[in-house]
Amino acid sequence: MLLSFLIFYFWLFQMTRGHLLKLMKQTSRVNSRAFSFANRSIDVWNSLDSDIVLAPSLYVFKNRLTNLIL
Repeated sequence: MLLSFLIFYFWLFQMTRGHLLKLMKQTSRVNSRAFSFANRSIDVWNSLDSDIVLAPSLYVFKNRLTNLIL
């Protein structure tokens, strides 16, 4: 199953902290949407450093992410 990128919303204004690709959580009235994978993964993505998020390739992204976890 492919994850649709339409469920993610980007912040459209300049942030002073973190990276420029921060995602915004949608408000929901239903628990199934509030606790979905997309909403749970947004906090993890937003907490990453900008050098990891802005990696020039997938290989570099994976290596930097692995080094962060270790």
